[in-house]
Amino acid sequence: DVDVAGVRHRITLGADVYYADNYQAYTIESKRLNFVGALPEEAFLQRLQGFTDELLSNSGALGDLSNYSQRLVYDDIGLYGQVYTQWHDAWSTSVGLRYSLFSGDYQGVERQTAEPLKDYSDIALQFGAIYQPVDSASLFINYSESVAVNYGLSGLGLHAGAPEKAVQWEAGLKYLLFDGGLTATVAFFDIQKDNVAHVYRGAETGDAATAFYSQTAQGIEADLMWQWSNDTQLLASISWIDPRIVSTEFNN
Repeated sequence: DVDVAGVRHRITLGADVYYADNYQAYTIESKRLNFVGALPEEAFLQRLQGFTDELLSNSGALGDLSNYSQRLVYDDIGLYGQVYTQWHDAWSTSVGLRYSLFSGDYQGVERQTAEPLKDYSDIALQFGAIYQPVDSASLFINYSESVAVNYGLSGLGLHAGAPEKAVQWEAGLKYLLFDGGLTATVAFFDIQKDNVAHVYRGAETGDAATAFYSQTAQGIEADLMWQWSNDTQLLASISWIDPRIVSTEFNN
């Protein structure tokens, strides 16, 4: 805590590290249809149906087996700071930021050595204010940004892109009832997310592809917290959310 001209500031500094090591191993069974020459359409479909039934059954000899694996290792390193200021008995604010650095390595299905992925870095901001005109009630507003790593593995392979970004606004009222035994909170919020990754199989080639889109969500949330006893609290919450995808690389 630091006092400047009679105003109290609480400064928080910190760092965090998130590390992930994702490994996938799988076996692919392949069989030949062994068609000899050209077949009429009806005969071809019958042969294909029999082959499909054989593949899906547990009986019969296995086909050629091939073993594959892939590995994704990445980390998220963050440095953050926040300043909380009590300007007046009724007013307080908080301001903060976080610097994030994402880096990773990927070893693909047919590679023996890992290859570095593109590094990304970003800064996220935060601001909040509380106005408490009386002891039993307070108004609050918050603005926050966040970034999330966009490296991932799926059955289709690797997807890697610029970080997912989110911006959230929130404003609400908190009220104390029965000498503080019951706390009621109502808040309105708006969330915007950009660069959300969606992995899919391309229609033409069948290869893995990644699309990025934006989404929004607005809603209302209400909470009730009852101090049942000194060591027990009961919490009830309800929310209404309207999520929408607002842009995408896909048509429709």
